[in-house]
Amino acid sequence: MPMSTTWVFFGLIAGREIGIALTLRQRSKKKITNLVCLDAGKAFAGSVNAVMLALFLPLLATLIQDTDNAVSAIPTALEHSTQP
Repeated sequence: MPMSTTWVFFGLIAGREIGIALTLRQRSKKKITNLVCLDAGKAFAGSVNAVMLALFLPLLATLIQDTDNAVSAIPTALEHSTQP
């Protein structure tokens, strides 16, 4: 997946968060784990959204193009049906 740099960046940010929290002892390990898991979940959801858009936008464009072709064919079909 071409988003590997995103995951490296996420790992750096998560590692920084864990390191600062453990060094300064401002937050418990449980709270840090929850924060990191929430961030990972958000990153995963964003990745899923990106992949879904990449897969379905071409399909949507094809459907729209086919609809435009079908709509433009309606007047021609009506002209042929009204001629004796």
